[in-house]
Amino acid sequence: MTTRRIAHVVTTAAVLVLAVTGCQSGGGSATAKSPSPAATTTTAEDTVPRPAPVTSMPVTVVTTSSQLLSKKWGPRLETLSDNGVKACRTIHTRTCARAVAAADEAARGVLDDIQITGTTGRYIQARRQADDMTGAAASYDQFACASASPKTPESFCAKYVLRALPGAVVLKSQLTADEHQAGLS
Repeated sequence: MTTRRIAHVVTTAAVLVLAVTGCQSGGGSATAKSPSPAATTTTAEDTVPRPAPVTSMPVTVVTTSSQLLSKKWGPRLETLSDNGVKACRTIHTRTCARAVAAADEAARGVLDDIQITGTTGRYIQARRQADDMTGAAASYDQFACASASPKTPESFCAKYVLRALPGAVVLKSQLTADEHQAGLS
């Protein structure tokens, strides 16, 4: 996740916590005067938690073509695949490792956008493909496939490259297919 996305998630979480629990004002600081004994008497009604007031009504989101993930991510995924295949003519290189990492980052970005937009039910096939790409990138890294002195044969590592890089074009197709299935294209 990028720093900007993390900040957005933290801010959203803070707003939700305040909305759910309600803002309560305390005495201020530890040095503030405590109230007189007469003012501290409580009743059963005071100890019952009260729900926070609703401050806004739910909003219905209308999906437009500019909001479709296939439109947002399609060009980037296609470029990643084209450039990655060129970069990975030799599997055990830093250039190939960067291409696999870029595919992993894009797949994670797609998954994040699906989660953020609340469309996990819409993008079923795309989520599977993105998960496969991130798994392939993790395996490429786990087996040190980018190492200058590889411990694993190139043919073993090639399968992870083939799942991560050409998988970007498949992910683009799955995004489009999932949107078509949902009647959005």
